[in-house]
This record gives sequence, C-alpha cells and structure tokens, in this order.
Amino acid sequence: ILLLVSAGAVSLLLQINGVNRVKQENLVQQQRSETSSIIRDLEVGFFSKYRDFLIGLAESQFIAEAFPSDIDSVNQALDIALKSTNAEIAYVLDVKGICRASIGEGQLASQMVGESYEFRPYFTQAMQDNQYVGFASGVTTGRIGVYFSAPLHSESGIVGVLVLKAAPAYLSRTLQAKQLPYALVTKNNVVIAGNREEWLYSGLYPLTEMLLERLSQTRQYEGLQLTSKGILPAGFNPQENGSVSVYMQPLSVMGWKLVSIADPHTDAFLYPQQRGFFIKSSVFLLLIILTATALFVTYYTRSSLKTDLRKLYAAVEQSPETVLMTDTKGRIEYVNSSFERLTGYSSSEALGKTPALFKSGHHDREFYKRLWDTISSGKKWKGEIYNSRKDGSLYWESVLISPVKDEQGHTISYVAFKDDITEQKVRQEAVNHRARVDGLTQVLNRRSGLEVLYRSIAQCASNGSNVTVGFVDVNGLKVVNDTFGHAAGDALIKSVSNGIKQHIRESDSLARLGGDEFLIILPGCTRARAEAIWKKIEEAFAGGIEEGGETYNVSASVGFSELSELNDHSELDIESIPRELIRMADERMYHRKQLMKSK
Repeated sequence: ILLLVSAGAVSLLLQINGVNRVKQENLVQQQRSETSSIIRDLEVGFFSKYRDFLIGLAESQFIAEAFPSDIDSVNQALDIALKSTNAEIAYVLDVKGICRASIGEGQLASQMVGESYEFRPYFTQAMQDNQYVGFASGVTTGRIGVYFSAPLHSESGIVGVLVLKAAPAYLSRTLQAKQLPYALVTKNNVVIAGNREEWLYSGLYPLTEMLLERLSQTRQYEGLQLTSKGILPAGFNPQENGSVSVYMQPLSVMGWKLVSIADPHTDAFLYPQQRGFFIKSSVFLLLIILTATALFVTYYTRSSLKTDLRKLYAAVEQSPETVLMTDTKGRIEYVNSSFERLTGYSSSEALGKTPALFKSGHHDREFYKRLWDTISSGKKWKGEIYNSRKDGSLYWESVLISPVKDEQGHTISYVAFKDDITEQKVRQEAVNHRARVDGLTQVLNRRSGLEVLYRSIAQCASNGSNVTVGFVDVNGLKVVNDTFGHAAGDALIKSVSNGIKQHIRESDSLARLGGDEFLIILPGCTRARAEAIWKKIEEAFAGGIEEGGETYNVSASVGFSELSELNDHSELDIESIPRELIRMADERMYHRKQLMKSK
C-alpha cells in the first residue's frame, strides 16, 4: 500500500508539472499568434495606409509643382489627403522648416502657418531625402500624434516636406481589443500605446536620467509625463526571470516593437479540453490505484476484496462521466448509467455491439483507422468525436481511450471515458463566428479578410494559380448619413454588401475593412474577369438602392490588382505582397473615384 501511495504521489507531481508546462506552451503560442495578428493589423490598417498614401502624394509632383506659388492648389491636395486617410492635420514645410500650408480640424491647423518646425526629426530626416515615421507631441496643437513625412522633389532638388499627422487612437484600440497585456514601444524604449494604462510613457526597461534629459531636449515628448520606471526590470533575462512570459516582435517602423508581457501561471491559459483531459487522467489514475489496491488485499481477505470491488463498481456506475469497456475486438462489454443517459441506448441494447452503433457519418474511415492504430499499439488516444444518439440527435463528446493490460503487458480490453461537450462546442463556434464576421454586414471582418488574402496568396505560390484583389469604396455614404441619419447609412452599407455578394462566387470572399470600405478576394480570377463582374454589380446599383421606403442614389468605386502583376517585384517578401496588392487596388479605386467626380 505504501508503494501504491508513493506511486500516486509521484504521478500527481508529474501531473502538476505537466499542467504548468502546458499553460506556458499555450501562453507562448497565444502570444506569438496574437502579436503577429496585431502587427498585420497595424501595418496594413495604419502604417501602410498613411505611409503609402503620403509617398504616392509626394511622388505625384502635384504639390511640388504648385508649391509655394499656388497655395490654394496645395490646400486642395492636402484636403483630399485629410479626407482619404482620416489624418488629423496635413501640412507642407519649406526648405527652412517654415509651415506654408496646413489643413486640419478647427483653427489649430491654421495657427501652424508661419511657424518654424526645423527642429523636428520628421523635417530633418525628409530634408536628407528620407521618409520618416515618429511619435511626438504637437508644438502648436499640444496633441500627441504619429507623424509621417516625405520630401517633395522638383527638377532643382528638394523644395519642401509633406507631413501627415495621425491620431494614435487606432493603435490604442487595436491593443485594447486583446486580453493579453501589450505595449507599443518606440526605438527609445518608451511605451506610447498599450492596454495597460499604468504603462503609458514608461520605459520598456527603466529609462536612465541621461536618456530622459535627452528626450526632453528634443521636444518630442514636450508636455507628456515621461517616467523613468520600466515595465520590465533592468537586465531582464527570460531564462532567469521565469515569473513572466515576454514576447517581442519588431515592426517595420524605424525600430518600433510590440511587446507582450503575461503571467504564465494563471488558469486562463489552460483550455477547457486540456483541463478536461487532466481531470480524466486523474480519475483514470485513481481508478487504477483503487483496482490495484483491491487486487492487493485479495491476498489477505476475500471479503475485503468484495467490499472494495463493490465500492469501485459504485464509483464507476455513479460517475457523471460516461464509462465504456470493450474487448480487444471492440465489442462492448460494460457501460455505466451515464452512458444510457447520454446515448439513449440501454445497456442490453449496447452490449455485444461495437462503437459503430453511435457513428454519425461526420468522421471518415481514416479518422477511425488512426484511432484504432493508436490503441492497438498499446497507446492512449484522446480526442473529440461527433456521435449520434438513439433518437438520431447528434452530440460532441471528449473521449479518452486507454488499453487495459495484464501482468505480461498484453492488452486484454479497452476502457473509454467520455464527456458531453456539445454545449461547449456550440459556444465556441458562436465565439469564432463573432470573431471572424463583421457585426453589421455579416461578411468577413478586416482581420479575417486579411487572413483569407494571406492564405490565397500562399496557395497561389504553391500551385502557380492567380488571385485578384478588389478595393471597394461606397460613394455618397456621407450624404445619406447627413440627410437621413446613421441608421440609414448602416442599412445602405448592408445593401451594398448584399449586392456585391450576389454577384461573386461561393469560392470568393468579401470583407468589410471598416466604414464604407470593402475588400474582394477572387481566387483563380484575372483582373479583366473581375472588371466584367463589377460591371454587373454597377448595373445592379444603377437604379439606386431601396431601404426603409427610401431610394438612395449611390454608387461604389472599385480598384482591382492582380497577383501576376507582381511577378517582376522579386524584392517583395510574402508579408509585403498582400499590402502591395491592397495598395495598388486602393490607388486604382482612388483614380476611378476622381474620374467619376470629374464626369
């Protein structure tokens, strides 16, 4: 008995160690997955959006040719930039750093005209013919923001600097949507956004007094309460400081990085299926110990053996889990009361049958072959099975099957522990649906749409096929919102979404990027074919859209880009190709929208 207790204690310690190890592995996997997802959202939805538009506008020569002689034309271009990107302020500096034109919210933008910004890094970098992205507090406006700058060229050289200032709210919203702690850190190791309020304007590691003094002298953080404390201790080493799990990944923005810091010991990182498995393993271990104990005391008293066996039988019979035993050929030899309640079959109906009695047709032959190959080799099998009850209703169950062996190690039977997880699967499916689908239009949301695009491009790379991407912008939504209210605007967005879905294939995908912007993903389709499909959509929109008794005369602009157009861009990596396709489609959509306005 002492040996059995010792073995049980050792098994329990191993079980606890296994739980902690699984928690840590789950956390690291979740950190890697969520960090990559956040970076894709930030790169495509924020940094690439502003940076690509700024570069395109700077290289278009329109502002460079109009500046500084025609300030009205420059202001018109800046106004277009403001509306296209939702930037806070757009302005142009001359070669001395003096603001000559500025467009933005309220009177703050006009107050910038005539002010000098020659000390700003975004000006000095652009004058060195470099593009710049940085975080700073506005000298004139007093508002924090992310600054994007690019030089304006003419035949004589650099004639000025184009600047877009974006509010950092998108960065904070993206991080606050996550449960794990995240911080966005600049190249100076200063936290500028995160979902932990106490981290803001702290350092990744404690900031030295010398660095704080230098940062204050650059005026980049003027008016902000920088603190020397760090969210990680100085000289932090994940191998030595194992109390927290830290995962960092760089962005493409001038040395910025995304940092995740979490405690790996919380039960939140143990999934329900894993928790159920450890519980089942513990129950199975207890049953083995009880069985071994009962056999051991047989040497002393047969009466005690009978008593213990009755207790063991009662424990199994009254267990809330379904217990099923078969012989080595799979014929059922025993089921407990929970089995009858779960499946609807009585013990007399099940005995002598095989588990094929419960097949629902959901799993293929290869699934059952792998299961039997595992247990017939003497190993345990755990997984989820979709089965059918006697009345034909379907249910999901979590299953642990273990071979029962004799003293020589030969398998003499199999015992299965089952748990009904149907309700859990339904909840999980609902959560997954909400996470993937846009709540208004019921099409894919931005994140899911980008994931589909990444998978489509990867599939094209493996089989040599093609994919076309469409960037759609609804025209006239602002007029509907201003005239009839946002409820009518939402109804209009839903109608446009439904109109597009009616004309694309089931294999195609439609995602709402946000506001009135949509992304169409057309695998195996050329750009010419996509244009033909869009003509049908435009014809459907030609008579207006009826919603709530009103007819809205609206239209939508689209731009298409084709993967085969990037064959000559060998310098693009797999992460950059989706952004480039979206940028090309967005640019063509913008040109088409301008052409429609001119007509």
